Amino acid sequence: MQIKNVIVFLLWIIVFQNICLSQNDTSYVNQNKLIQKASFFGFQLEATSILVSSELGALIDYDLYVSPNNKYSVGLRFSTEYYDYISLDVGGNTAPGPFWDLNIYGRHSIRGKYFWFSPILGLSFHNSMEKGSSGNTFLVKWGFEVKYNLYGENVGLVFKYAGSFNREAGYLGIGISYGFYDK
Repeated sequence: MQIKNVIVFLLWIIVFQNICLSQNDTSYVNQNKLIQKASFFGFQLEATSILVSSELGALIDYDLYVSPNNKYSVGLRFSTEYYDYISLDVGGNTAPGPFWDLNIYGRHSIRGKYFWFSPILGLSFHNSMEKGSSGNTFLVKWGFEVKYNLYGENVGLVFKYAGSFNREAGYLGIGISYGFYDK
């Protein structure tokens, strides 16, 4: 009688092993879970302007953690920005600038089909290029970038803000971006 029970039990395990013993890979169940995947993400050139400031920039994004569906990522941004404040004074230029900053930011990106949003926080080497300026300083900078993809992911309309504790070290602008991305 015991041999019959053991045979039935073994047959039951063989037939139903997928139901009883299988486990799901959680990285595929939760497509928004971040997994470690250090890789180059993209390169972007941009030009923004608004009533009081204008900016030209180039940046490289490097992802450290990415979701399996590529909608969320955490990584680094290396960028350079040249920006200036537009003087609205008729009598002469009283606006500070121009400035040229080299930055390393931590960033979190949320990427949809048309809209991308990236808040950033990092360290900037702030170089004032105006005559008689006090020189170069290191600053903590923060900001965000909202991009609307116009032509695939390569050409986009961008709204960008960067700020700092130093009142003169920041800008706000709406403009165009052109980039190459590895998705």
